[in-house]
Amino acid sequence: MKKELQKSNFSAFTQSSVAISVGAGRLPQVSGVREITLDDIEIGEQISQGGFSVIHKGSLNGTPVAIKKIFDPRLTDELLYEIYNEILMQSILRHPNIALIMGVTPKIPNIVIAFEFVPFSLYNLLHLKKSTFQLSPDQRLKILRDVARTFFYMHSLGIVHRDIKSHNILVDENLNIKICDFGLARFKVNQNSITYPCFRPIWGKVPCNSRGHQLIWLQNSSKSANTMRKLMCSHSERSCGK
Repeated sequence: MKKELQKSNFSAFTQSSVAISVGAGRLPQVSGVREITLDDIEIGEQISQGGFSVIHKGSLNGTPVAIKKIFDPRLTDELLYEIYNEILMQSILRHPNIALIMGVTPKIPNIVIAFEFVPFSLYNLLHLKKSTFQLSPDQRLKILRDVARTFFYMHSLGIVHRDIKSHNILVDENLNIKICDFGLARFKVNQNSITYPCFRPIWGKVPCNSRGHQLIWLQNSSKSANTMRKLMCSHSERSCGK
């Protein structure tokens, strides 16, 4: 009963009556998230790129941060909602293994989101740095446990990420992980539906159509067993040559 009440409270918090529209000229203000200006930040080298954004290393009032700049010139209400949803979800979630949101420049077209800086992603470690750095079995298991524990925490609040992949699992120098990119995160709509988790065996090069299965799985599943199966899909990338 306590868990259901907790989920209901969080769900109500995200059901904003504020209209989200490009015509408004800015994102709605999110409680608990600092609004910053371009004068507060210094933008450095580009370190990553997404579908509608680029990530730079930079600083916020002298503190190292990752800076997400929205660059898509065809900004739509739907895309704006995804950006707003990411800010809102990360304002709700407080966990040692979830990337901390530090500030937002809300005005269109110069939307910028500042997050705590984490130097690597799991994708980097598995693919780009594999010639100079090899994760031991114990290190891989530590990362897997930390990721599973983080998603169990989120699922206990009724929140699902819906974009689990190695790019969205950040890793620091001590192999502590931070989950990022919550634009597709939602509250679960039905915990009792049949689920179809994506699972790619680590011993075979079996194609993983994770995008095709994610919506069904992530909207309905909160079981840690399914979390582990999904994470196996992410952590077995190197074995599968993906």
